[in-house]
Order: sequence, then C-alpha cells, then structure tokens
Amino acid sequence: MGVEEWPGYLPERLYTNAYGYALRPDVGEMWRKYAPYINADPNSTLSKQLGAEIRHEAFLQKLLTGRIKGGAQLPPKERKKIEEVVEYVEKTLERMRNYKDKKGQVFQDLSRLTQFVIDELELEGFKPPRTGPSAHAPGRSSWDDTFTENYARDRQVNKQKVEKDMEEYFDETEKEARKEEKKGKKGVEEKPEKKEPTKITVEDVEKARKGSEQVVKEYQQAKRVEVDQLTPMFAPVATAVSPSEYRDQKFITEMNAALKEWKTGRKEIVGRSGARLSIPHYIRHREEPFITRIRKSARGRKILVIADFGSMESQQEEYKKAIVSSMEVLNGIGSKTALYGFGGEKGSGGWFFFKVKRFEEPRWTPNHKTAALEAEYPCTPTDKVYRGLLPYIRKHRPDVTITITDGAPDNSEETERMVKQLKKHTRMVAFGIGTNEAEARRMGARLKRFGYHKVFAVDDVNKIPRRLVNLIAPTGRR
Repeated sequence: MGVEEWPGYLPERLYTNAYGYALRPDVGEMWRKYAPYINADPNSTLSKQLGAEIRHEAFLQKLLTGRIKGGAQLPPKERKKIEEVVEYVEKTLERMRNYKDKKGQVFQDLSRLTQFVIDELELEGFKPPRTGPSAHAPGRSSWDDTFTENYARDRQVNKQKVEKDMEEYFDETEKEARKEEKKGKKGVEEKPEKKEPTKITVEDVEKARKGSEQVVKEYQQAKRVEVDQLTPMFAPVATAVSPSEYRDQKFITEMNAALKEWKTGRKEIVGRSGARLSIPHYIRHREEPFITRIRKSARGRKILVIADFGSMESQQEEYKKAIVSSMEVLNGIGSKTALYGFGGEKGSGGWFFFKVKRFEEPRWTPNHKTAALEAEYPCTPTDKVYRGLLPYIRKHRPDVTITITDGAPDNSEETERMVKQLKKHTRMVAFGIGTNEAEARRMGARLKRFGYHKVFAVDDVNKIPRRLVNLIAPTGRR
C-alpha cells in the first residue's frame, strides 16, 4: 500500500527488507541448534516451544521480506507449511483491501486470520517477545527491535556480515526480477503496459542496492551528528517519502510574505501624518511619529516544533502541509529548527515517539521525512512528550517551542504542570487546525487552559502563516 501511495518508495522498501533480512536470526542455524532437543522428545513443552519459535521467525521473515534466512536448511515439510500459510495470508490481506469502510468486517477477518496462522503453525501458547531479547534465546527479539539503534550494538553485529547478507538478498531478488522480465518479453505487445507499483524490476533492485541517494545521505548525516542521549524515547523516522511531496506552495508564498520584514530586520509603519512633513498637521499632532520602526528578526533563533500525530487522523494531510512548509520557510530565513513528534505506531496499537530533525543538524533537507507519518492512535500523551523533551529543552533553551495539537491531551493536569515547567526554559506556544470555525474556536479555548504563552486555532491551513509569524516574532519599537 505504501509503494502504491508514495512514488519511489519501492527501492527503499527493498533496502529496508534487505537490512531486516541481514539482521534477523538465521532460521537454518536455529533449526540446527534446536533440532536435538526437538527430535529427542517431540511432544515435550520445550520441543513445542522451540519449534514454535522457529516457525514464527520463519513466518515473519517470509511475510515481511519475501525470504527465509537459511530456509534451505529447514525440513522440506516445515518450509512448505510456512510458505503455504504466508501465501494464504497475503491473498486474504489483498482481498481485505477492498473492504474500504467495513471496519467490523476487517476486524473479524483479521481475528480469524490470526487464529488460522496460530493453528496451522502450531503457535498456541507461544508468546512472541514484545521487546528486547528473550531470556533463553539472546538472539530473539521483536521485529520492530530490528531497526532500533540498540539492536545491532547489543548483538555485536558484524558490519561485513550484514553487507554480505544484504547483497545475498539483492542477488536473489534481482534474479527473480530478471525472470519476470523475460516472461514479459515472450509475448508481443502492441502497447507496453504501465508498470504496476508493486512489481519489482531490476532497476528497483539496483537503486535499493545502492541504498538510494536519500538513504546514503541520511546515514552520512547521522555519522556527522553526535547521538542524542537527552531524548532516548524518541526514535528516528524510517520513512520513504521526501517532504517535497507535501510542499504547499500557496502556504509557502503566504508565509514568505509574512516573513518579509524578518528578512530585512525591521518593519516600517507610516503614521497618519504621512511620510512627508505637513506643518499644519505637525502643529496639531506633534506627538505622532511619521514612521514607526518595529524590529523583527528571526535569524539565529531556535524554534522547536512538536507535532501531535496521535488523534489527528482527519486533519493529518493539512498538518503535514503546515509542518513541512513551515520548516522549509523557517530554515530559509536562518532560523535554527528542530522537529519532534508523537503518534500511533502503524499496526502495533502502541505509541511511537519520533525525532525528525534536531538542533544539532544544521539545515532542513529532503532527508527530514514527515510525509509518511500516520495519525492512527486515538490518544494524545502530551505530558509524556513534554517530560521526554524536558532535558533537551533545558539544554538548548529554544526561543520558541511550538506544539501542533488538537488541544485535548489525555492527562490535562500533568500537561498543564509540564507547560508551566517548560516555560522556565522556552516560550511555549500552540496552535491547532480544526475542520470548521466552530471547532477551531473550541480548540483555541481548550489550549488556553494549559497556560501557554500564546495559542491560536484555524479551520484552514492557509490561515496559519501570518498568525504563526506573530506567535514567533520578537518585536520591539523604536
């Protein structure tokens, strides 16, 4: 689904699959290690547990990457069963994509499908790890753990071994792609068919093998930036879509116009007496200035953006436009920016706290990805996010910290307390985007209760630029 929605995602998906394939346990080695215990007493609890662990790992690898690492060493009967179950699951999921708004039907079918996998692979009673290595099998961990910073370090993964396994994955995938291309050339076609988004070509594999230009740049950038120990709960965003997909040109034009005075460093307001001297008017209104200069400058200012992707599903497209466009413009006028966020982790029912850009990174670039973030989980743990960012804010002391939210945190009292605490180190402002004027008014009223320095809410993303500038802008008259 991601490949169909986001152009150019397929090579990155392949790259991620290859990386996951390289780091996951070798199922063949697991079988060789556990076979003596399984064969000694096939009906024992230990035998069933070890067999379930092998089948579960092989099932995940086949379903998520298309391959089983070391699968050739599995008993043919075991491997055939796993491949049949995966094929059935894929067909069922494909059929369920046509349900659209039939959420009840999706729930029922997923429940039945899960039980089918448990029964067919004899996983009843087996408890996959939620996080971290298991006690009796240090190499075992949840699939999500594979892509964390700690996974490779804790297992002392050999870089050369990872590269070798990734190349093995790419080689096999390329062979399959070439076979498919040869099949297509056998028949004579009057018009070449449009490439299916999910069809893997040799070109896709080649791009994935290189890591894709964006991924390479991302890792190079990561090497130059010191690992941030102040925000351990926030994970990097591993998405495939460039922010350019969500550049809103109208928004950017409006915000650039609003920020024009920031670039010059001042705004001049001509008084009612005009810019030229009028003796009669001067006698009557000598206290009124001809021109008022308001100092405005954002160059060098630190601006931290906290994006709520928790219960924002209905407005998430507008949020992405506002976030991506704002970050681009602020970067363009010399502001130092950082972007952190929180939301539902797709498919897991758990929380995902993420970091897109930190102050330590000099500029906002296409590698800072927000477009593929999903608003899924119907909660807003604003207080937890503030608590997690407190050490970072205390260290960097941003001039402004902007929270983009729906104004309805789960724990109002704790959120209010954290806002009060953070106000000692930064100027706390917040804004939200409602679906209509009435909702925007209610949202603004909710936000005011938490003690932010400034708040506002709008019902249209294009109303944000000037109001956002006024929230951020430092002003002084002379």
